[in-house]
Amino acid sequence: MQFSEEGITIFHTPGHTEDCISIYDSIDKVLYIGDNFGVSDGIAQLWTKDIQASQCLIETYKQYDFDICIPSHSNPQTRKIITLLEIALAEARKKQMDDSN
Repeated sequence: MQFSEEGITIFHTPGHTEDCISIYDSIDKVLYIGDNFGVSDGIAQLWTKDIQASQCLIETYKQYDFDICIPSHSNPQTRKIITLLEIALAEARKKQMDDSN
């Protein structure tokens, strides 16, 4: 859903739950990611065990030109959140592989 005059895009981003949405403000370059991810003590938290869904969300968020990212339960983040999420995803993949062995 887009509100072109206001620069707002609302889009479906299943991850934490199937009905999650994210909101992008292209005027202020702010991405609201809701409950999909969080950051605590500089470490990104993946709030779903579905690694593929997390990867898709990260790739989706990379497509948006944002300066500030606002998770629901964490402090606002810079674009650096993408790097933090990629690190968390790599660690989750490693843990999943270790657990399967």
